[in-house]
Amino acid sequence: MGDWISRQKHDMAAGVDGAQARLAAAETLQQRLELILYGEAPYDIFVRWKPLDQQPIGWEPDLNDSVRLNIRPWLSVPAVGKKGAGVLRDRPKLQWEKDRGKDVASAPWYGVFGGERINDHHLTLAEKMRARGGARTERQVTAFSPQRGVLPPEVRLQPDCLLISDSLHWCSVKPEVMATLTSSLQTEKAAAAQVLPKAFCAAWDN
Repeated sequence: MGDWISRQKHDMAAGVDGAQARLAAAETLQQRLELILYGEAPYDIFVRWKPLDQQPIGWEPDLNDSVRLNIRPWLSVPAVGKKGAGVLRDRPKLQWEKDRGKDVASAPWYGVFGGERINDHHLTLAEKMRARGGARTERQVTAFSPQRGVLPPEVRLQPDCLLISDSLHWCSVKPEVMATLTSSLQTEKAAAAQVLPKAFCAAWDN
């Protein structure tokens, strides 16, 4: 996606016909994919047979939970083409409202839905983080709320750390390490910039 956008920017500067329209479409698609990756409600995955502390955080699909549940964010984001299809070319015939039958009293969401097998439910990242005991991580959730901007694709939230990517590899960074790195940013900006995405540094410091 990044390479395609760069090519369209280059073509637009060179006056190539259609480059501006292709660039706008690519940037729109990229924004939708970032919403899916970030996974804030209502673009989250909800699995009714899993308790709150086991719900996916961001784009964290489990194939055992079925394609029907995992595909919901792809259809929930604002459509880039056909209405209701999200980032897909067409909308599959799926529904998430309610499945047949009743859940047993020991089911994780029995107390919320009264035994109804509801799939069309949304949870915020902050709720999931609290359930996993990620008190420190709540600050990261707030920092990357949609009101302040979408979570950069190279950053993934985890209960007790962040995963940061250099486009080739993912590395785990603990909060205490983040504090050291962002502190060094004041005196060694050039060095720290090689380790941390700029958007993340700015949000963490605020």
